[in-house]
Amino acid sequence: MAIKELAYYNGEPRTNAYLVHNGDYRSLYMLAQGGSNSLSTEAFLCKRIRQLRDSSSGDKPAVCLDAGAGAALSMLRLAKHYDQDIAAGRVALVGTNLTLSIAAYIQKANATTARDEAKALYAAYGHNVHELQTGFTPDQNHSIILPNGKQLPLEGNVGVVHERLSVSHWAPDPKQQIPVLGGLTAPEGIYMVPKSDVGARLHPSKIRKVYQTAHNMLREDYGLQPVYTVEEGDYARWALTHIIFKGVKAAPIAL
Repeated sequence: MAIKELAYYNGEPRTNAYLVHNGDYRSLYMLAQGGSNSLSTEAFLCKRIRQLRDSSSGDKPAVCLDAGAGAALSMLRLAKHYDQDIAAGRVALVGTNLTLSIAAYIQKANATTARDEAKALYAAYGHNVHELQTGFTPDQNHSIILPNGKQLPLEGNVGVVHERLSVSHWAPDPKQQIPVLGGLTAPEGIYMVPKSDVGARLHPSKIRKVYQTAHNMLREDYGLQPVYTVEEGDYARWALTHIIFKGVKAAPIAL
């Protein structure tokens, strides 16, 4: 698979290859399973958070929620990158887990390099991540406390809802749990999940029926429309490895 673009995240070039493919299934699989996949996804998350921050009227922050964050390495990297914005109330990061805390997941991490990085970031920037221990999905009644002391309900206020190997992959009844994520997503927001987590690596028609039901509920109950290809920019019409559900006021998907 040819890599045509570098996205800059935290001052370093990161490829967006994990988010797109050009029909080469083998390359897609290797990229999706390779060590660069998290950083590639982070490049997209970082850009989307910046877009939300810059387009906000200032009445609420750009909120990014990682459902099933585990050791939350992605959130912690973003917490470092957006440190000043978080302190000023312009950005908010949320990580949810089922039982263990982020610190406990860091201790359990197998990869030494990732564990050491997560430990260092958690010590320095862990306070920038709102941590919720919830069921398979965060309750829509959850709220976070902003730097100005005000409460922000998560329901309908999350600009980016991201999950990977968590809710869709493990939930006992996806048609019950996945729509909850739709309820969190703001009108200008997105909810994104890897196609591989819902049984379809390449083509939407391969999505398992239980997920199709849940995704229909996202459309019918919350107006979230699925996007399967990049909508704008150099990668326009390239297939995404994620399904990205857009709110009615969400900006086009571009890499």
